[in-house]
Amino acid sequence: MTERHVLNASPASQGRVSADPYRLFSTAHAGIWLTVLSHHLSSEEEGYFVSENTSDFADPSDRSRSHPQIAAAVPAGHTALSYYPSVAA
Repeated sequence: MTERHVLNASPASQGRVSADPYRLFSTAHAGIWLTVLSHHLSSEEEGYFVSENTSDFADPSDRSRSHPQIAAAVPAGHTALSYYPSVAA
């Protein structure tokens, strides 16, 4: 998480900056995401990440999709990790 903070990478940037919607905040959110990612990468199955916290985990231009920096963390060729803002989605 420290590396993500130093690099100001989502979702661990230091603070919200309204001029840049791709900067997210919170070390706690980074911890949640890295736990989900670690579990997903240790599995061969498709994964699902559900969080109503669209301000931190969703794409600012399309809240039904994961944030681009978060989506990029799943290596190409690995099974999909789909993001949903609710279980009803």
